[in-house]
Amino acid sequence: MYLEYDKDYKPSQCYHLEFQWIVATGCVVDDFIQACVRRAKQCGLIMVQTPVGRTTRTFINTFVSPVLIRLDNRLNDPILIQSILDHFKFIKDCDCENGIEFIHRSGMAFIKLTEDGFLWYTNDTPSCRAQIMMARNLLKQFQEVCSTLNSSLDLNTVPIIEIDDKKMDPEQT
Repeated sequence: MYLEYDKDYKPSQCYHLEFQWIVATGCVVDDFIQACVRRAKQCGLIMVQTPVGRTTRTFINTFVSPVLIRLDNRLNDPILIQSILDHFKFIKDCDCENGIEFIHRSGMAFIKLTEDGFLWYTNDTPSCRAQIMMARNLLKQFQEVCSTLNSSLDLNTVPIIEIDDKKMDPEQT
């Protein structure tokens, strides 16, 4: 077995472990992963399976394209963006050359922050397939919030959106 892991631990960010096997049966691999998940839970941690290639800090799946959720450049305020991501329970995964990546606390979805807005990826690994409907519902809610913010700029109004039980004025900095 080969183990690759992050050198630095940051409490506000995900910590990555990657296990690779040269030779192993499916049963042995599954037993090992389940033991790791149980041990992580005992320590108050959540262990989530992510797609192969995630450690390259890019989402590579030729069969699944991301959903682009546009956010007007005038709303590109770090406090507003962080409030939205916190409300939807996304935590920072990593910085990459094309943007900042976030993962949902349950592991069911990933978001990449880009110049145009957000790229949404649903985690389709076997351990997250049971959550696909929840991920779709979360995507719909996320799109509605971004659409409301964008349309408020078109109408020259300033929306006050309740996020995390706080009222948030997107034009305040």
